[in-house]
Amino acid sequence: MLKPALVFGLLQLLASSLVFAQTESGLCNDLNANSWVGVTVHGIMSDEGLIRAQIYSDTPDEFLRKGKKIVRTEIPSRINKAILCVPLPGPGQYSLVVMHDRKANGRADFYTDGFGFSNNPRLALSAPDHADTLFTANYGGKTLDVFLRYMLFGRLSSGDPWATPATKGDTDQ
Repeated sequence: MLKPALVFGLLQLLASSLVFAQTESGLCNDLNANSWVGVTVHGIMSDEGLIRAQIYSDTPDEFLRKGKKIVRTEIPSRINKAILCVPLPGPGQYSLVVMHDRKANGRADFYTDGFGFSNNPRLALSAPDHADTLFTANYGGKTLDVFLRYMLFGRLSSGDPWATPATKGDTDQ
């Protein structure tokens, strides 16, 4: 009979083989999945807590609904930027949600936690439309940049597409 500590250790090893933090120079090639997304998370305010990525299907009614995520991965937080490799079930359309869970309690705290989505839609006091967050994954890998927003502090990282000054043609003259 297997001892509980051994079973727990084997489960941890299995979980760590599915999800890992990507190094700056590496790709997600070691991930044992036919499809994956390499996510670079920008604008992380602190190294406390966890960076969590969740994948949802292309079904709008399942977007952000409890128990409807397809994949959930997390790594310890790193200030400024973190890179995750997230396995996907296969080619298709998906939505990615990234959260900086500063308390590492698994709950979304809109006052302290940072949030970001695939395609970096503008965030307001509600979640973005599901259609604005969809991305297409094929066999192999895809990379995405996600910029976190912290509602309480209104912080946007410098590379965030919504943080740039007015574009050409949008200036007052």
